[in-house]
Amino acid sequence: MVELPLRKARAVDPAEDAFNKSVGEGQQMAALAVRRQCYDVVINALHSLKGQSVTENGHGSKVSFSTPSIPGARLLLDEAARGSYIHQIVQLSVRWPDTAFHEYLYQTMMELGLSQELLELGGPDLVPFLQRAGNYQTTKVIIFPTHLSFYCKCVHFLDNSILQFWY
Repeated sequence: MVELPLRKARAVDPAEDAFNKSVGEGQQMAALAVRRQCYDVVINALHSLKGQSVTENGHGSKVSFSTPSIPGARLLLDEAARGSYIHQIVQLSVRWPDTAFHEYLYQTMMELGLSQELLELGGPDLVPFLQRAGNYQTTKVIIFPTHLSFYCKCVHFLDNSILQFWY
């Protein structure tokens, strides 16, 4: 579900023009557009599991997993199963070494309300993504009673506050 579309993204852009700053902007955007078609397979799966379909214009609409569209049809996935599949997709996705895909994935997760999963499973490029996406400030935090002092970077993204701690 994850590996095949991401392998295809690599295959359709073997020179990695989507990431190459030395090629022309048009060529870079064209390569990214072709890659994004492959990324959409994974992203659309997240939309579906979250209960949203994606229309041709890229906007989501609600899909109900609890109300069958065919009379007599059974519910295919319960809430726990959908959550488990979302977790697996995100886990596999962040391991893939493609920062353009990660940015697309992180943005989609925020749009779908999967910020908790994003914080739990986000890859090594999550903090830079959040820093680019919002304002950040550094604050000193002291924890009592152990009197350990450490710094945290507060990243404010949309309505969520996200903490990254350095010991």
